[in-house]
Amino acid sequence: MSANIIPLNEKEQIKNKRDISIDVLRGIGIILVVAGHVFSGDLADYIYSFHMPLFFFISGYLNYNKEIKSFKDILSKNFIKIMFPYYIFFFLSLLFSSTLISYLRSEHLFMQGLDLKQIGLAFLLGGGYLEKIPIDNFALWYLPLYFVTAVIFMLL
Repeated sequence: MSANIIPLNEKEQIKNKRDISIDVLRGIGIILVVAGHVFSGDLADYIYSFHMPLFFFISGYLNYNKEIKSFKDILSKNFIKIMFPYYIFFFLSLLFSSTLISYLRSEHLFMQGLDLKQIGLAFLLGGGYLEKIPIDNFALWYLPLYFVTAVIFMLL
């Protein structure tokens, strides 16, 4: 029994070809992230100076799409792909932290004294503003920054 194999045309073969050097760079980046968290001092400072920019460069390279021509298309595509999940996880994390975590720590179901201005800044900008609110999901810092760098990479 033979399967009907339809050969890919040349354009599809080029599109589906995997670049191993990108996988190697990602592997190096992962090792550097782990090393940056394990080591301290000058070595950690050196590793921190470039390991996340390496990931942003790789992500921007992989995110690049020659078919998207307008700035509006770039923004909408990246917003849906990156920022929409950020907003969903932000609200879920905030809800989780302000209810269950609050109850476990202080026996109050809802966290008292939430600063709406800080929550708004964290919602819109992420980054260091996430440290100022009780969200217990600081890993979200990556998504807004990735959105900005993906858009910049596409424009360049």
